[in-house]
Amino acid sequence: MNCVYYGFNRGLDGDFKPTTDSNGVLTTFCNEFIQSICNGLGYSGLNGLMANQMIDFMLDPKNGWITVDDAVAQAHANNGALVIAGKKNPTGHGHVCLIIPGILEQSNSFGKSVPKCANVGKDVFIGKRISFAFPVSMIPQYFVLGQMI
Repeated sequence: MNCVYYGFNRGLDGDFKPTTDSNGVLTTFCNEFIQSICNGLGYSGLNGLMANQMIDFMLDPKNGWITVDDAVAQAHANNGALVIAGKKNPTGHGHVCLIIPGILEQSNSFGKSVPKCANVGKDVFIGKRISFAFPVSMIPQYFVLGQMI
């Protein structure tokens, strides 16, 4: 999955700013969005990493991230913890996005109830089901920063 979105960064600004590519097109990257959110919360452990590298980092227990399921991810996000969804792509760029407060909602494509997210990448949105951010072939894992729970 390509994490590049061509177009306007619809309201997801703050410290996160889109960059302009060599053709003058605004481009957003999922990894930079997640790094911006993390830095705003005082966490810099994912800085400088691409999406696949972020997932490898969060999978290593010594780095303080805990892998959880859909319901636990949503519950932790509702309680203010930093929760990231991610899936590696062995043949290209992986994808990461932020789980936000909300309620689990049934995803027909994933065949289960899934959390809500804020996504920057091919599509930019806030508050849709995680199944809008990942194709069925890339059902994500969920990671909670342990120091926040």
